[in-house]
Amino acid sequence: MTELFKAVTIMEAQKIISAHYTGPKYTEMIPLLRAQGRRLAEEVRAREDVPGFTRSTVDGFAVQARDTFGASEGLPAYLEIAGEVFMGEEPKGRLETGQVWQIATGGMLPVGADAAVMVEYTENLAEKTIGIVKPVAPGENVIRQGEDITAGSLVLPPSHCGKAHDLGGLAA
Repeated sequence: MTELFKAVTIMEAQKIISAHYTGPKYTEMIPLLRAQGRRLAEEVRAREDVPGFTRSTVDGFAVQARDTFGASEGLPAYLEIAGEVFMGEEPKGRLETGQVWQIATGGMLPVGADAAVMVEYTENLAEKTIGIVKPVAPGENVIRQGEDITAGSLVLPPSHCGKAHDLGGLAA
């Protein structure tokens, strides 16, 4: 009878349970909204890259970083405004050397761009010309496609217990 009252540590209890647990008896599909606190029967992998495209993290101008090298307040890099990226739309065209495209935070970088310059580091000189007063490095002020999650990568392992933040991520 004293066996019933023998205390074990949490680690020992987990070992005992694991030794006798053979896995789920059955699986079922349930709506995501009811999945909190439930265990996954199998792993979850990403269907697509997150973000799904390379985007700007600042309001300003999409550029080729090399066009800004050496720029300063005393000697700005003068570049042609060749286009504008509209939110929710793919840029129509290509950014060429010596050009910039106006872009908002979250906007898709046009093909040919590899960085973004904050609007605070530019000065309007003419209708289609700006001066950039601070250089940027390739990849600066942008989030690359798949930088957070790559398509096919493991998002949640099997037997993971779904928490609110997991479900929010899966819903997104």
